[in-house]
Amino acid sequence: MRSKTDLRKTTLQLVILGGLLFLSSSVQAAPNCDEDEACRPVVSRAREFSKAGQLDDALLSYQAAYRMTADPRILFNVARIYHKQTRLPEAKTYYQRFLESGYEEESLRSKCQEYLAQIEATPVPDLNDPSQRDATAATGNGAVQTPKPIYKRAWFWVLLGTVVAGGVAGGVAGGVIVSQRPPTAPEGVPTFRLFLP
Repeated sequence: MRSKTDLRKTTLQLVILGGLLFLSSSVQAAPNCDEDEACRPVVSRAREFSKAGQLDDALLSYQAAYRMTADPRILFNVARIYHKQTRLPEAKTYYQRFLESGYEEESLRSKCQEYLAQIEATPVPDLNDPSQRDATAATGNGAVQTPKPIYKRAWFWVLLGTVVAGGVAGGVAGGVIVSQRPPTAPEGVPTFRLFLP
């Protein structure tokens, strides 16, 4: 017969073993897009878009891939795209989400922390100061770029030139048509035709 102490030890060991089994079953590896047949080609296409400089398309593809498989590396890629587009608040959010995901590869985590430090070191322009607002738009270093005024856009001048040219052409055509008709006298006024030999 077992003593109470042996029974307690065995019970304690079983509880600890059960707890470890429970924890090991609840801890899952991070999702991996490389192992997902649907996600892998989407990320591959996103990389191609990014290399070609088509950052909007790359961003959409990465976001679609993340909806398929919540791979933390995709968060990092989304952050990089936002960073390249100088959309710094969005980039910062995604870098932080990547770090909070618990992804363990140290080289990628250190790159992420480096990029995050770059963003935090970037001065935020005062958009109430016109000189900083213009400098931000010219250099692209700020998070917000001000749009060009309408009169500085090419399409405005093309449209204006077309309207002016159409008005001039209409005026000339109207003048030519009017000069081709013989003058007529008002009603009731006799007209005389001169015949020259």
